[in-house]
Amino acid sequence: MPYSAQQYAIALDELSQQQNEQQQQTTLKNVVALLKKERTTALLPHIIKELARLKEQRKKQQTIRVTTAHGLTEQEKNTIRQHFGRGTYSFTENPHCIAGVVVQKNNLVFYATLSRATKQLEYALTR
Repeated sequence: MPYSAQQYAIALDELSQQQNEQQQQTTLKNVVALLKKERTTALLPHIIKELARLKEQRKKQQTIRVTTAHGLTEQEKNTIRQHFGRGTYSFTENPHCIAGVVVQKNNLVFYATLSRATKQLEYALTR
């Protein structure tokens, strides 16, 4: 029984999250070779379209962690949401986060804290 474009896309999407760029390229070449062998290359545009849909869906489901020393007002939370875009937000308090905010979105971390600014100033003064 041949696989559908959706099944190929789901498999490729899951693999892409676990592989580095070189491994992803190898996997894509292997899938294209398999499609040629099975004479189902007509599925390729549908696979690409489904992959784009899955990527957009995952983007909407991103978890964005916001850490502050004190609780935020709804207006402050909305400002952060506007700046960092769509996703599921998790707001937490950490008393060690002095006068600022730490936002983690995927593998990116945005530090805007007094302790971070102090460390940067110290580094600049001691160079």
